[in-house]
Parts: sequence; structure tokens; C-alpha cells
Amino acid sequence: MPSSTSSFERPLPAERWRRIWPPALLLALAVVGGTEAAWRLRGHRPSVEAVDASWILAFDRIEPGSAVLLGTSRVQAALDPEIWAEETGGPAPIVLALPGNSPLPILERLAADPEFRGLVLLEVLPMYVFDASGESLERGAGLLEAHRAARKSPSRWSEAWLSVHVGGRLVIRNPRLDPLELARALLRGETPNPSVATLRA
Repeated sequence: MPSSTSSFERPLPAERWRRIWPPALLLALAVVGGTEAAWRLRGHRPSVEAVDASWILAFDRIEPGSAVLLGTSRVQAALDPEIWAEETGGPAPIVLALPGNSPLPILERLAADPEFRGLVLLEVLPMYVFDASGESLERGAGLLEAHRAARKSPSRWSEAWLSVHVGGRLVIRNPRLDPLELARALLRGETPNPSVATLRA
């Protein structure tokens, strides 16, 4: 008995794709640009949401003579690296503060580095630094391990860089402005207010 096979795949002509891509790209750019502009007009500002990626990139900028700030969110809020640079005439310090966590793993890593001979300013909040349970040490140790992994993997490194340097310039990267979160907020009758603080890389 004769049999036959047939293919239902019919490739679209290349000419058709050339006509589809430019308008699709323009439409996507218009939607993203319009949404970005609308949120900025409501007072929202870009902020680095990829905190771990930002920390990893900051740690990698440490040089033998760098000034490094360690501690909790208090030192993040209290000291402006740009003003430090203006006042001292030197480079801005590298901020490696970890909100709600102990800075001891990072301090130990810097102390063990024979090449590092810079300045470390350590803000001490006893409830984290002297945490007998050791739970507050986990985040710092985890970020140091993530830094080691990123140094070995170009894809992880590029992902961290893009998250900070591209995502940190777009308001629409704010998790509160995520379409699903926004829909939930609107259903509750709420509109996201601009954040009072923005996190820079």
C-alpha cells in the first residue's frame, strides 16, 4: 500500500520578515518609552534593584589602596560617595554595606588579602556584628561566593553588569511597577508612590 508524507511547515518569505520587523521594533520602543516617560512624570526615579549584582560589581572594583565602607544600611544612608570624593579629592569609596547583616565576612576577606592596604571604615551595629546565632553572617559569605562564581562565568558577570547598568537606568525595572504587581495594586485601589530614596550602583 503506497504511503506518503507531507510537511506542514511553510517558511515565510524573507521579504515578509523585512516588512514586519521595523514596525514591530518601533511599536515596542514606543510602548517602553511611553511607559517610562509616564512613570517619570509621576515622580518615579530609576533605582538599582539588582542589589546583589551591584554589590558583586562594587567588590570587583576594590584596588590595593581603595577606601571601603562596611556596615549596614546606616552607612549607606549616611555617607554620599560623591561628596566624599569632592571633599577628599580622591576616588569615591566603595560601599559594601549590607542592610541588616554582619560585615564581618567581608572584613575578614579584606584582612586576608595581602595586596589590600586601603582604608576600611566599619560601622558597627552590635545586634548584627555580635550575633551569636551566626545568621547575619550568611548573606556576606553568600555574596563573596557569588562574586567568586561571577568571576569564573562570563555569562553571570555580563548578567550582573546589565542588571546594574541598564536596569538601573530604567524606572520600569522597579518591582512595584511590574505589570502584575501594578494590576494587583490597582485592584486594591492603590497607586504606587515614588520611592523616597533611590539606590545607585
